Amino acid sequence: YRPRESDVNLLKKSAKVYLDIEAYLAKRFNGDICEVDVAKSFKDKVHYDKEKLYKTLGIDMAKPLVFIMPHAFSDGPHHTPIGKLLFRDFYVWLVETIKYISKIENVNWIVKPHPMSLKYGEEGAVEKLVEKFGNGNVHLAPKDFNTSCIKDMAHTLITVQGKAALEFGCFGIPSIITSYASYGGFGMAIEPKTKEEYFNLLKNINSIKKLDEEQIKTAKVLSAIMFLYSRTKDSLFPWEQNFFNPKSEKSKWEELSVLIKKYDRVNDEFYQRTKDLINLDLYKKYLN
Repeated sequence: YRPRESDVNLLKKSAKVYLDIEAYLAKRFNGDICEVDVAKSFKDKVHYDKEKLYKTLGIDMAKPLVFIMPHAFSDGPHHTPIGKLLFRDFYVWLVETIKYISKIENVNWIVKPHPMSLKYGEEGAVEKLVEKFGNGNVHLAPKDFNTSCIKDMAHTLITVQGKAALEFGCFGIPSIITSYASYGGFGMAIEPKTKEEYFNLLKNINSIKKLDEEQIKTAKVLSAIMFLYSRTKDSLFPWEQNFFNPKSEKSKWEELSVLIKKYDRVNDEFYQRTKDLINLDLYKKYLN
């Protein structure tokens, strides 16, 4: 999914790109985007300022806040090519990270479980790892914590290849990633090449600086590509919000069986965007 560098450089010259992504992020952080993970992260959540978070967690206000953003462990943990992940998978990465940072006491380490844990039956798994390996030095974000607050308080983020690096990179928050992510190689994320380099970054995380103006522009362009320009709407799936809700499973597929009978494939948005790139005669033969 990595965009071409030439496209990124071209889009960086467009004022419209920045207006588009800023408007989108405002809606996203308000929970006004019809996606399950967005709703679970931002909808009907409590806005914390630094003082409230420090007081709620009982942590030292003199220490910076670093947020660890785990993935859903079962969500494609091995789809990244061999050699492109520093750790075997998302689970091993989190375990080894918590073990290491539990000994670093000059930072407030906050773990924010992935909003899609429910989908994979993983609720409570991250909490158990923090309790087991955190040594009382690693904290969980409050369950009602609005993820958008991270942009106003985080010193740094840590993830494997999560979208949070893009979201909060737009606000100057630097991220350490441990994968060759789709947004990797563009200079807006810190990308250690070895575990040793990764752990050294964690040990010296206080010295990491905020993103500069050029890096923020890069984060905004990459976010626009991921969240806006590379997506298409599909009338076959109008119920994204409840798509992973087990209670709606039966009605969901009943609705799909109705929609598919009247689906106009030729006017599909994805088809319209790609029709000049395919063999139309072959496609028409397929439709028939």
